Amino acid sequence: MGSAGKFKSLPASLSLKTENIMKKTIQIIMVLCLAVCMGCEEFLDERPRKNLVVPQSIADLQGLLDNSQTGSMNTSPGMWLIGSDDVWTDDLGYASYNTVAERNAYLWKEEVFDTPLSGDWTNPYRQVFASNVVLFESEKIVPSTAEERSRLDNVIGSAHFYRAKAFYDLLQVFAPPYEPGGNNAADGIILRLSPEIDQVLPRSSVGVCYAQVLEDLDLAIEKLPNLPQVYSRPSKASAWAMKARVFLSMEDYAAAENAAMQSLAIKDHLLDLNQIQEGLPFPISQLNNEVLFHSQMINYNFTTNARTFIDSTLIKSYGEHDLRKQVYFLERGPMNYTFRGHFTGSVNAFSGLSVGEVMLTAAEAKVRNGKVADGLGLLNQFLVSRYEEGTFEPYSINDPAEALETVLLERRKELVFRGLRWTDLRRLNRDSRFAKTLVREIGGETFQLPPGSNRYVYPIPQEELDYSGVSQNDRSN
Repeated sequence: MGSAGKFKSLPASLSLKTENIMKKTIQIIMVLCLAVCMGCEEFLDERPRKNLVVPQSIADLQGLLDNSQTGSMNTSPGMWLIGSDDVWTDDLGYASYNTVAERNAYLWKEEVFDTPLSGDWTNPYRQVFASNVVLFESEKIVPSTAEERSRLDNVIGSAHFYRAKAFYDLLQVFAPPYEPGGNNAADGIILRLSPEIDQVLPRSSVGVCYAQVLEDLDLAIEKLPNLPQVYSRPSKASAWAMKARVFLSMEDYAAAENAAMQSLAIKDHLLDLNQIQEGLPFPISQLNNEVLFHSQMINYNFTTNARTFIDSTLIKSYGEHDLRKQVYFLERGPMNYTFRGHFTGSVNAFSGLSVGEVMLTAAEAKVRNGKVADGLGLLNQFLVSRYEEGTFEPYSINDPAEALETVLLERRKELVFRGLRWTDLRRLNRDSRFAKTLVREIGGETFQLPPGSNRYVYPIPQEELDYSGVSQNDRSN
């Protein structure tokens, strides 16, 4: 790739300007597609070659969205795992983390990033940029056959899905949580809805941002097929699952239940842990049939470090015949367990969508909506696949409060190390029954993250502040 100059004015969120420079900006994305594992800084510092092919056909646009080998379109932030109570480390582990940002995030410090950029911010905005390019170019294509119409619809629906997921991921890291019944006027994220390079935009409100996520998902559901050809592509099943995740974070449990059940009506296959070969380093295969949409967190040393342990209280919560304890975790000492049950089949942490997550969302929503028996029925259906064959004793609980506690515990036990706990903490901290102060001990010092703390929102990287002049998140307490 040529390096004749640098994009001094290019923002971290990858904005764009006029159709005149559209071809050049599409070339940027094409460089991204071809440059395997290229870092954020390299992407911003290098000029694209002018002789790259501009994507114009349906196949070109699909190829742009299939850019999963570089991790571009199938990645999620990683900071939400580092800050959660799923994990802990000791002094040796803390000292071994590669970056200042990892160490600062682990201790919930006011300042996190020591560099002007963060992959947690730039990677989702790359997905937004690619999606916007696809949506812009797709308007120029007139399909001549029903088959072409179907392929174009798939491309358009996929672009809306990717954009929705990217915006949602950004909201979980860089914006305050949605407040049900509130005005949600607090600053959210920058909503880039067109491929324009120099456009300087403000942060939209939290309410507007969530409305945009849901609008994109509705458009995705309208266009996508029920199931994808490969799990790295979205579908109606995964778009409904994503809506369920979004509505759950918004505490709209009626809508979450409906979306989850719509997804399960299309696909409800569960992975039977009785069929897993436990001796493998990573026993769960990539793209197994429980996966609805494949995504993985960007790599931090924290997530792969042998001294990043799973919360000991969580480990103790697995029953004798619960296969998750032996399949998901690797014991490295007394109560020192690391995670290995990624749905990626590797050391990379899974952050995609699965039938199990959807079933647990539906179970929680049903219990909260007064359908306790139905909710526990779904929970029991799910747990049969996680216990030694013939050993699971179904839950039978009449008390709604106890049923909710049970569902929430099983949700945490299943979705550990997926990044979802961060969002769950943000919403559950609103309820005094589930509010929790997180505690770390490093170097003889104790660090705490109380419920409702501003530090549940990460700081926006300096590169974006310098370019767009948006306000920084307050993390003073």
